[in-house]
Amino acid sequence: MPEVNTDPRLEYDLAREALYHEKKIPGRGEKFIAEVELAEMKLRRFPEICAWVHKPYRQYILKDFNCSLIYRYKPEDDEIYIVALHGHAQHPDQWKDRI
Repeated sequence: MPEVNTDPRLEYDLAREALYHEKKIPGRGEKFIAEVELAEMKLRRFPEICAWVHKPYRQYILKDFNCSLIYRYKPEDDEIYIVALHGHAQHPDQWKDRI
């Protein structure tokens, strides 16, 4: 199974988003983190399952949340690299400064 690596800024993005959801509804922040962890597990098993958002990047839509993980899969390196958490209300190109 491929290794999952992340952009160093992703940890901040995930914490910020989890806190946002937790403030709205107690327990929802934990549900958000669990959904991200589930997404990483699914991507490791099926790295090419998601649609291209901007080649070579793909978009994994997080169930029940208004955001996606943007990632690149390099089969030659057996690596998934998650570059950003992208909120669907944000400008579609906002995450591209990370590539």
